[in-house]
Amino acid sequence: MATNTQVASVILLLGALICGFVAMSTVYWAGDVGSQRGKSVGLWQACEYVEGRTMECFRVLGLKFYETETEKLDWFKAVQGIYTLSLLCLIVSLVCSWSGVCVRTASYSLTRAAMFLSLASVVFCTIALIIFGARTLDEIRFYITSAGQPMWSFYMAMVCGILQLFALPCLLITQNQIMENNLEKRGPLLVSRMTLHTRSMHSMSGI
Repeated sequence: MATNTQVASVILLLGALICGFVAMSTVYWAGDVGSQRGKSVGLWQACEYVEGRTMECFRVLGLKFYETETEKLDWFKAVQGIYTLSLLCLIVSLVCSWSGVCVRTASYSLTRAAMFLSLASVVFCTIALIIFGARTLDEIRFYITSAGQPMWSFYMAMVCGILQLFALPCLLITQNQIMENNLEKRGPLLVSRMTLHTRSMHSMSGI
């Protein structure tokens, strides 16, 4: 029977995954679309707008994104890789946590794995956000005049990490509950083994 903390952890991780995928697939990490000729940048694409309408989108790492052919945004590739790794850890964490809810007896090892994977996902997500926030103003200024202004996709990625932070205590409580249940189940077995051992010792001493 799944506990409330198990269900809560699954809901929080699922919400985090939805927010994470929305952030990853949209083009509103930084930019300004409110002006007459607005522009925005996501992890994979950049778009140009005229009076609020999308006119053209192209790959972030395409040649048009750079001022010169020699200009390389290695830090942007790092953000892409680190954030992708964060979502992969989150997916596996959700699968482990979901398995604990679906099966009749929750697994201590699965819950522990879910907790550490979720923690790793938070760390990777935080690193990606810090790098993007710190470098966007300097490196994309030539493309977006207000590139230092984060947009809603960036904040969705933040929500993804925050939801996982709330899920971590639930996973920890679940892990402790499973440990206590295992100890309760093993208690009578240990007592019976000790009783048998004591009886055998008495019988041997009688002989």
